[in-house]
Amino acid sequence: MYDYVILTHLPAFYKINLYNELAKKLNIYVIFLGQSSRIRPGNFTEGNMNFAHEFLYEGDFESRPRFKTCWKLYRTLAKLKFKKIIVGGWELPESWLSIFTHRKSHNAFALESSMAESQISGYKSLIKKLFLSRLNAVFCSGSLHQKLVQHLGYTGKVYITQGVGIFNRPVYQAANKSFDGKFLYVGRFAEEKNLRFLIEVFKELPQYQLDLVGEGPLKASLKAMAPENVRFYPYVPNQQLAEIYAEHDVFILPSLREPWGLVVDEALFYGLPVLVSNKVGCYPELVQRYQSGLVFGPTDKSDLKSAIEQLASADLFDQLKANVRNIDFSRRDIEQVQAYIMALDKKGEKA
Repeated sequence: MYDYVILTHLPAFYKINLYNELAKKLNIYVIFLGQSSRIRPGNFTEGNMNFAHEFLYEGDFESRPRFKTCWKLYRTLAKLKFKKIIVGGWELPESWLSIFTHRKSHNAFALESSMAESQISGYKSLIKKLFLSRLNAVFCSGSLHQKLVQHLGYTGKVYITQGVGIFNRPVYQAANKSFDGKFLYVGRFAEEKNLRFLIEVFKELPQYQLDLVGEGPLKASLKAMAPENVRFYPYVPNQQLAEIYAEHDVFILPSLREPWGLVVDEALFYGLPVLVSNKVGCYPELVQRYQSGLVFGPTDKSDLKSAIEQLASADLFDQLKANVRNIDFSRRDIEQVQAYIMALDKKGEKA
Protein backbone atom coordinates (compact mmCIF):
# COMPACT_ATOMS: atom_id res chain seq x y z
CA MET A 1 0.00 0.00 0.00
CA TYR A 2 1.24 3.47 -0.89
CA ASP A 3 1.27 6.17 1.76
CA TYR A 4 0.55 8.81 -0.87
CA VAL A 5 -0.49 8.88 -4.48
CA ILE A 6 0.49 12.31 -5.81
CA LEU A 7 -1.15 13.82 -8.89
CA THR A 8 0.78 16.75 -10.36
CA HIS A 9 1.28 18.65 -13.60
CA LEU A 10 4.86 17.94 -14.71
CA PRO A 11 8.10 16.34 -13.58
CA ALA A 12 9.53 19.77 -12.75
CA PHE A 13 13.07 19.43 -11.41
CA TYR A 14 12.17 20.89 -8.01
CA LYS A 15 9.23 18.49 -7.66
CA ILE A 16 11.44 15.54 -8.61
CA ASN A 17 13.91 16.57 -5.89
CA LEU A 18 11.11 16.81 -3.32
CA TYR A 19 9.61 13.45 -4.26
CA ASN A 20 13.03 11.80 -4.11
CA GLU A 21 13.37 13.01 -0.53
CA LEU A 22 9.82 11.93 0.35
CA ALA A 23 10.51 8.48 -1.11
CA LYS A 24 13.30 7.99 1.43
CA LYS A 25 10.73 8.21 4.23
CA LEU A 26 7.43 7.18 2.64
CA ASN A 27 6.03 4.87 0.01
CA ILE A 28 4.77 7.17 -2.76
CA TYR A 29 3.43 6.85 -6.29
CA VAL A 30 3.50 9.94 -8.50
CA ILE A 31 1.21 10.46 -11.48
CA PHE A 32 2.32 13.19 -13.89
CA LEU A 33 -0.26 14.66 -16.26
CA GLY A 34 2.33 15.41 -18.93
CA GLN A 35 5.95 14.65 -19.68
CA SER A 36 7.03 18.09 -20.91
CA SER A 37 5.78 21.66 -21.36
CA ARG A 38 5.39 23.99 -24.33
CA ILE A 39 6.40 27.03 -22.29
CA ARG A 40 9.30 25.55 -20.32
CA PRO A 41 12.83 24.69 -21.48
CA GLY A 42 13.71 21.03 -21.83
CA ASN A 43 15.88 20.80 -18.73
CA PHE A 44 13.00 22.09 -16.58
CA THR A 45 11.69 18.52 -16.54
CA GLU A 46 15.00 16.69 -16.22
CA GLY A 47 16.03 14.62 -13.20
CA ASN A 48 16.48 11.11 -11.88
CA MET A 49 13.21 9.87 -10.42
CA ASN A 50 13.85 7.43 -7.59
CA PHE A 51 10.18 6.77 -6.89
CA ALA A 52 7.34 4.88 -8.55
CA HIS A 53 5.65 7.01 -11.19
CA GLU A 54 3.82 7.15 -14.50
CA PHE A 55 2.81 9.68 -17.15
CA LEU A 56 -0.81 10.02 -18.20
CA TYR A 57 0.35 11.69 -21.41
CA GLU A 58 3.78 11.38 -22.99
CA GLY A 59 3.69 14.80 -24.59
CA ASP A 60 3.49 18.36 -23.38
CA PHE A 61 1.16 19.11 -20.49
CA GLU A 62 -0.70 21.90 -22.28
CA SER A 63 -1.67 19.66 -25.25
CA ARG A 64 -2.85 16.64 -23.28
CA PRO A 65 -6.29 15.26 -24.29
CA ARG A 66 -8.25 15.93 -21.09
CA PHE A 67 -10.91 13.27 -21.58
CA LYS A 68 -8.33 10.57 -22.26
CA THR A 69 -6.12 11.56 -19.32
CA CYS A 70 -9.14 11.57 -17.00
CA TRP A 71 -10.14 8.10 -18.16
CA LYS A 72 -6.59 6.79 -17.82
CA LEU A 73 -6.33 8.34 -14.36
CA TYR A 74 -9.61 6.73 -13.28
CA ARG A 75 -8.38 3.30 -14.34
CA THR A 76 -4.97 3.81 -12.71
CA LEU A 77 -6.42 4.87 -9.36
CA ALA A 78 -8.82 1.91 -9.38
CA LYS A 79 -5.80 -0.42 -9.35
CA LEU A 80 -3.83 1.29 -6.60
CA LYS A 81 -4.07 0.89 -2.85
CA PHE A 82 -3.16 4.04 -0.94
CA LYS A 83 -3.85 5.97 2.23
CA LYS A 84 -4.21 9.44 0.72
CA ILE A 85 -4.16 11.08 -2.67
CA ILE A 86 -2.62 14.55 -3.00
CA VAL A 87 -3.84 16.53 -6.01
CA GLY A 88 -2.30 19.69 -7.40
CA GLY A 89 -4.22 22.45 -9.16
CA TRP A 90 -7.91 23.16 -8.65
CA GLU A 91 -8.10 24.23 -12.30
CA LEU A 92 -7.38 20.66 -13.44
CA PRO A 93 -10.28 18.37 -14.45
CA GLU A 94 -8.12 15.43 -13.33
CA SER A 95 -7.99 16.85 -9.80
CA TRP A 96 -11.77 17.22 -9.68
CA LEU A 97 -12.19 13.64 -10.90
CA SER A 98 -9.88 12.41 -8.14
CA ILE A 99 -11.51 14.18 -5.21
CA PHE A 100 -15.05 13.30 -6.28
CA THR A 101 -14.34 9.61 -6.87
CA HIS A 102 -12.70 9.07 -3.47
CA ARG A 103 -13.86 9.57 0.05
CA LYS A 104 -13.17 12.98 1.55
CA SER A 105 -11.04 11.40 4.28
CA HIS A 106 -8.54 10.30 1.63
CA ASN A 107 -8.31 13.58 -0.29
CA ALA A 108 -5.54 16.15 0.12
CA PHE A 109 -4.47 19.17 -1.91
CA ALA A 110 -1.05 20.74 -2.57
CA LEU A 111 -1.94 24.44 -2.73
CA GLU A 112 0.48 26.81 -4.44
CA SER A 113 -1.95 29.70 -5.03
CA SER A 114 -1.75 32.46 -2.44
CA MET A 115 -3.97 35.19 -1.04
CA ALA A 116 -1.74 37.76 -2.78
CA GLU A 117 -2.58 36.72 -6.35
CA SER A 118 -5.84 34.75 -6.24
CA GLN A 119 -9.38 35.78 -7.05
CA ILE A 120 -11.30 35.56 -3.78
CA SER A 121 -14.77 36.74 -4.79
CA GLY A 122 -17.42 35.97 -7.38
CA TYR A 123 -18.20 32.65 -9.02
CA LYS A 124 -14.56 31.49 -8.98
CA SER A 125 -14.48 31.65 -5.20
CA LEU A 126 -17.63 29.49 -5.08
CA ILE A 127 -15.96 26.90 -7.29
CA LYS A 128 -12.90 26.89 -5.04
CA LYS A 129 -15.09 26.49 -1.95
CA LEU A 130 -16.75 23.46 -3.52
CA PHE A 131 -13.33 21.98 -4.27
CA LEU A 132 -12.16 22.58 -0.69
CA SER A 133 -15.30 20.95 0.69
CA ARG A 134 -14.04 17.60 -0.63
CA LEU A 135 -10.68 17.75 1.15
CA ASN A 136 -9.42 16.25 4.37
CA ALA A 137 -6.10 18.15 4.32
CA VAL A 138 -4.40 21.00 2.49
CA PHE A 139 -0.63 21.38 2.14
CA CYS A 140 -0.11 25.14 1.95
CA SER A 141 3.20 26.42 0.62
CA GLY A 142 3.21 29.32 3.10
CA SER A 143 1.19 31.68 5.28
CA LEU A 144 -0.37 33.61 2.37
CA HIS A 145 -1.61 30.30 0.99
CA GLN A 146 -3.07 29.38 4.37
CA LYS A 147 -4.85 32.75 4.48
CA LEU A 148 -6.43 31.95 1.13
CA VAL A 149 -8.08 28.72 2.28
CA GLN A 150 -9.12 30.36 5.55
CA HIS A 151 -10.73 33.20 3.62
CA LEU A 152 -12.59 30.63 1.53
CA GLY A 153 -13.99 29.06 4.68
CA TYR A 154 -11.94 25.87 4.79
CA THR A 155 -11.85 24.44 8.32
CA GLY A 156 -10.00 21.17 7.74
CA LYS A 157 -6.41 20.25 8.44
CA VAL A 158 -3.69 22.57 7.14
CA TYR A 159 0.03 21.80 6.92
CA ILE A 160 2.57 24.48 6.01
CA THR A 161 5.34 23.06 3.81
CA GLN A 162 7.48 26.24 3.65
CA GLY A 163 8.06 25.71 -0.06
CA VAL A 164 6.93 24.19 -3.36
CA GLY A 165 9.83 21.80 -3.86
CA ILE A 166 13.59 21.48 -3.56
CA PHE A 167 15.70 23.35 -6.09
CA ASN A 168 19.03 22.17 -7.47
CA ARG A 169 22.03 23.11 -5.35
CA PRO A 170 25.33 22.76 -7.18
CA VAL A 171 28.61 23.26 -5.37
CA TYR A 172 29.85 26.82 -5.96
CA GLN A 173 32.29 29.36 -4.58
CA ALA A 174 30.39 32.05 -2.67
CA ALA A 175 31.23 35.61 -3.70
CA ASN A 176 32.05 38.03 -0.89
CA LYS A 177 31.62 41.32 -2.71
CA SER A 178 30.52 44.78 -1.73
CA PHE A 179 27.56 46.52 -3.36
CA ASP A 180 28.38 47.91 -6.80
CA GLY A 181 24.92 48.48 -8.21
CA LYS A 182 24.26 45.29 -10.18
CA PHE A 183 20.68 43.97 -10.07
CA LEU A 184 19.44 40.70 -11.56
CA TYR A 185 16.18 39.16 -12.79
CA VAL A 186 15.99 35.51 -13.86
CA GLY A 187 12.80 34.06 -15.33
CA ARG A 188 10.28 34.19 -18.16
CA PHE A 189 9.58 37.37 -20.09
CA ALA A 190 5.82 37.28 -19.65
CA GLU A 191 3.15 39.84 -18.71
CA GLU A 192 2.69 38.62 -15.14
CA LYS A 193 6.40 39.17 -14.41
CA ASN A 194 5.88 42.96 -14.65
CA LEU A 195 9.15 43.61 -16.48
CA ARG A 196 7.99 46.77 -18.29
CA PHE A 197 7.47 48.36 -14.89
CA LEU A 198 10.92 47.21 -13.78
CA ILE A 199 12.62 48.63 -16.86
CA GLU A 200 10.78 51.94 -16.48
CA VAL A 201 12.13 52.25 -12.93
CA PHE A 202 15.70 51.59 -14.06
CA LYS A 203 15.32 54.22 -16.78
CA GLU A 204 15.10 56.68 -13.89
CA LEU A 205 18.09 55.12 -12.09
CA PRO A 206 20.88 55.16 -14.69
CA GLN A 207 23.52 54.78 -11.98
CA TYR A 208 22.45 51.15 -11.47
CA GLN A 209 22.65 48.17 -13.83
CA LEU A 210 19.81 45.68 -14.41
CA ASP A 211 20.46 42.35 -16.13
CA LEU A 212 17.53 40.24 -17.34
CA VAL A 213 18.16 36.53 -17.96
CA GLY A 214 15.64 34.33 -19.74
CA GLU A 215 13.29 33.98 -22.69
CA GLY A 216 9.63 34.61 -23.35
CA PRO A 217 7.06 36.27 -25.62
CA LEU A 218 7.85 39.83 -24.48
CA LYS A 219 11.61 39.75 -24.98
CA ALA A 220 11.70 41.71 -28.25
CA SER A 221 9.37 44.47 -27.03
CA LEU A 222 11.24 44.76 -23.73
CA LYS A 223 14.55 45.10 -25.55
CA ALA A 224 13.09 47.86 -27.70
CA MET A 225 12.17 49.97 -24.66
CA ALA A 226 15.29 49.27 -22.58
CA PRO A 227 17.83 52.03 -21.73
CA GLU A 228 21.59 51.47 -21.82
CA ASN A 229 21.79 50.33 -18.19
CA VAL A 230 19.45 47.37 -18.87
CA ARG A 231 21.00 44.32 -20.53
CA PHE A 232 19.48 41.05 -21.77
CA TYR A 233 20.87 37.53 -21.68
CA PRO A 234 19.49 34.27 -23.10
CA TYR A 235 18.11 31.46 -20.99
CA VAL A 236 20.75 29.83 -18.77
CA PRO A 237 20.28 26.17 -17.67
CA ASN A 238 19.43 25.93 -13.99
CA GLN A 239 22.62 24.03 -13.18
CA GLN A 240 24.75 26.85 -14.65
CA LEU A 241 23.23 29.81 -12.82
CA ALA A 242 25.84 30.06 -10.05
CA GLU A 243 28.19 32.20 -12.12
CA ILE A 244 25.39 34.59 -13.12
CA TYR A 245 24.32 35.13 -9.51
CA ALA A 246 27.90 35.59 -8.36
CA GLU A 247 28.31 38.59 -10.68
CA HIS A 248 25.39 40.48 -9.14
CA ASP A 249 24.44 42.13 -5.87
CA VAL A 250 20.65 41.98 -5.58
CA PHE A 251 17.90 39.85 -7.10
CA ILE A 252 14.58 41.48 -8.11
CA LEU A 253 11.24 39.78 -8.70
CA PRO A 254 8.56 42.40 -9.51
CA SER A 255 5.72 40.00 -10.40
CA LEU A 256 2.07 40.98 -10.51
CA ARG A 257 1.19 37.31 -9.85
CA GLU A 258 3.59 34.77 -8.38
CA PRO A 259 2.13 31.86 -6.37
CA TRP A 260 5.50 31.16 -4.69
CA GLY A 261 8.67 32.21 -6.52
CA LEU A 262 11.21 29.37 -6.47
CA VAL A 263 13.76 31.69 -8.06
CA VAL A 264 13.83 33.63 -4.77
CA ASP A 265 14.96 30.43 -3.02
CA GLU A 266 17.70 30.12 -5.63
CA ALA A 267 18.87 33.72 -5.32
CA LEU A 268 19.14 33.42 -1.55
CA PHE A 269 21.03 30.16 -1.86
CA TYR A 270 23.58 31.95 -4.04
CA GLY A 271 23.94 34.68 -1.42
CA LEU A 272 21.94 37.56 -2.92
CA PRO A 273 19.62 39.81 -0.90
CA VAL A 274 16.27 40.14 -2.66
CA LEU A 275 13.72 42.74 -3.65
CA VAL A 276 10.30 41.16 -4.24
CA SER A 277 6.82 42.52 -4.87
CA ASN A 278 4.07 41.95 -2.33
CA LYS A 279 2.37 39.70 -4.89
CA VAL A 280 5.13 37.08 -4.59
CA GLY A 281 3.74 34.29 -2.44
CA CYS A 282 6.97 33.41 -0.63
CA TYR A 283 7.75 36.84 0.81
CA PRO A 284 6.60 36.10 4.39
CA GLU A 285 8.64 32.88 4.56
CA LEU A 286 11.74 33.88 2.61
CA VAL A 287 12.04 37.66 2.97
CA GLN A 288 10.38 38.61 6.24
CA ARG A 289 11.25 35.45 8.17
CA TYR A 290 14.97 35.69 7.38
CA GLN A 291 15.15 39.49 6.94
CA SER A 292 16.79 38.76 3.61
CA GLY A 293 15.57 41.76 1.62
CA LEU A 294 12.80 44.29 1.06
CA VAL A 295 9.21 44.10 -0.24
CA PHE A 296 7.60 46.69 -2.53
CA GLY A 297 4.34 47.37 -4.32
CA PRO A 298 4.47 46.11 -7.94
CA THR A 299 2.82 49.22 -9.41
CA ASP A 300 4.46 51.87 -7.21
CA LYS A 301 7.60 53.26 -8.85
CA SER A 302 8.53 55.39 -5.88
CA ASP A 303 8.27 52.37 -3.57
CA LEU A 304 10.68 50.30 -5.66
CA LYS A 305 13.06 53.22 -6.20
CA SER A 306 13.14 53.82 -2.47
CA ALA A 307 13.91 50.14 -1.82
CA ILE A 308 16.74 50.20 -4.36
CA GLU A 309 18.24 53.31 -2.79
CA GLN A 310 17.99 51.75 0.68
CA LEU A 311 19.90 48.71 -0.50
CA ALA A 312 22.62 50.96 -1.86
CA SER A 313 23.46 51.76 1.77
CA ALA A 314 26.52 49.71 2.69
CA ASP A 315 25.24 49.07 6.22
CA LEU A 316 21.89 47.64 5.12
CA PHE A 317 23.37 45.68 2.22
CA ASP A 318 26.02 44.09 4.43
CA GLN A 319 23.44 43.21 7.07
CA LEU A 320 21.13 41.60 4.53
CA LYS A 321 24.04 39.65 3.05
CA ALA A 322 24.89 38.34 6.52
CA ASN A 323 21.26 37.35 7.11
CA VAL A 324 21.17 35.49 3.80
CA ARG A 325 24.36 33.58 4.64
CA ASN A 326 22.72 32.33 7.84
CA ILE A 327 19.77 30.63 6.10
CA ASP A 328 19.85 26.88 6.68
CA PHE A 329 18.58 25.38 3.43
CA SER A 330 18.99 21.82 4.68
CA ARG A 331 16.66 22.67 7.54
CA ARG A 332 14.12 24.04 5.04
CA ASP A 333 14.20 20.70 3.17
CA ILE A 334 13.55 18.83 6.40
CA GLU A 335 10.60 21.09 7.23
CA GLN A 336 9.08 20.45 3.82
CA VAL A 337 9.35 16.67 4.04
CA GLN A 338 8.21 16.64 7.66
CA ALA A 339 4.93 18.36 6.77
CA TYR A 340 3.96 15.39 4.60
CA ILE A 341 5.01 12.88 7.25
CA MET A 342 3.01 14.67 9.95
CA ALA A 343 -0.12 14.65 7.83
CA LEU A 344 -0.07 10.95 7.12
CA ASP A 345 -2.84 8.96 8.70
CA LYS A 346 -1.13 5.81 9.90
CA LYS A 347 -4.52 4.09 10.06
CA GLY A 348 -5.27 4.79 6.42
CA GLU A 349 -7.08 2.17 4.39
CA LYS A 350 -7.74 1.46 0.73
CA ALA A 351 -9.23 4.45 -1.02
